[in-house]
Amino acid sequence: MTSLDDELQPAIKLLGESAIVVEFGNLISERSNTRAISLCRRLKQQPFHGIIDLVLAYHSVTVLYDPFAIKNQWMLETPVYKWVKDQISLRLAEDSEPRSMVGKRHRIPVCYDECFATDLKSLSLELQIDSDHLTTMHCSKIYHVYMIGFQPGFPYLGDLPEKLHCSRKQDPIIVEAGSVGIAGAQTGIYPFKSPGGWNIIGRTPVSMFNNNALEPVHMNAGDEVEFFRISEPDFKSWKEEALQSSL
Repeated sequence: MTSLDDELQPAIKLLGESAIVVEFGNLISERSNTRAISLCRRLKQQPFHGIIDLVLAYHSVTVLYDPFAIKNQWMLETPVYKWVKDQISLRLAEDSEPRSMVGKRHRIPVCYDECFATDLKSLSLELQIDSDHLTTMHCSKIYHVYMIGFQPGFPYLGDLPEKLHCSRKQDPIIVEAGSVGIAGAQTGIYPFKSPGGWNIIGRTPVSMFNNNALEPVHMNAGDEVEFFRISEPDFKSWKEEALQSSL
């Protein structure tokens, strides 16, 4: 019988001629995500020559590299992917017992009023939960930021209370920037107006992405998020203050 530690042992796999993916199991969990975040941070702190980019996912890190730059720098006689794999293995060995890494705690205001919660009524019927109770449950947890993806600044947050687990909508619709949605066991925030298939239960006045900021993305993987309820007038005031501060 395998233990959870065994299941989270890193698997290093070749992904084409210029990428390697490191997987920590195949299940979405905070623990596997923490392992992936830890490796990603270590590779940023201790990059090797030729590394181009790192792509963090739920339980994996994809390492993109320039094989020609590496081969020319080190005059390698062995395959480049083997050298890269060894570099990753060295950093994994240094990171064999990653500590729990809690990033920033974000308190995000959400207005759950009907004008912003386009799917709240239908979802409450589907889940057989009163709308007020549904939104109260949504505010009841501190969520882990698994990753940023889909759009610049879109945070994938988990895990929802089990009673709120739901399927995506069959047909995506246009959702407004700041829309708060839920799908599966996760919740997220749309940074921009775009098509979306998650169930929209509210909207936040806080921008998830600001191209003019020193750090454009509002959240990062490993952060924590706590939602709290605000009224529609509060929402409008918050938006107005944000607009004035940007002028």
